[in-house]
Amino acid sequence: MGYLTESDIFQLVAAWLHFHQTTSAEKLAKHNDWAPENDPDWWAVSALMDLVDSDVETAWKVVTLLCKEAEGALEYANIGAGPLEDLLHGEPLRSLQYLDEMVEDNPMAINAVACVWIGDPSIRKHLDFLLEKYEHLRR
Repeated sequence: MGYLTESDIFQLVAAWLHFHQTTSAEKLAKHNDWAPENDPDWWAVSALMDLVDSDVETAWKVVTLLCKEAEGALEYANIGAGPLEDLLHGEPLRSLQYLDEMVEDNPMAINAVACVWIGDPSIRKHLDFLLEKYEHLRR
């Protein structure tokens, strides 16, 4: 994936959040032939998956902005179980630094952290510390 401008990042975030505002089951209930890859906002989900693999720094910018723009539990859950978890699995030490900065700047991001599933004991310990520290902000 090539260089993304600030405008590109904002468009990606808006489309990614729009895609995740309703569950797949809700989308299927409205359109029985719905499939993720046919959704007009799927490009943003795919683009962020590519960024996680190819450009960690930009992926963190996107995830940070996603957490700032998220409005509900479903969005936070998809951020945590999706790109945030993938970043922590891919580059744990670097990602923990980004994560600390993100949560310090936007404590509501703890709602995404709460949805990360990771087994590595050192990463889990760090996540649990953050979850305890910001417990009062969890939805």
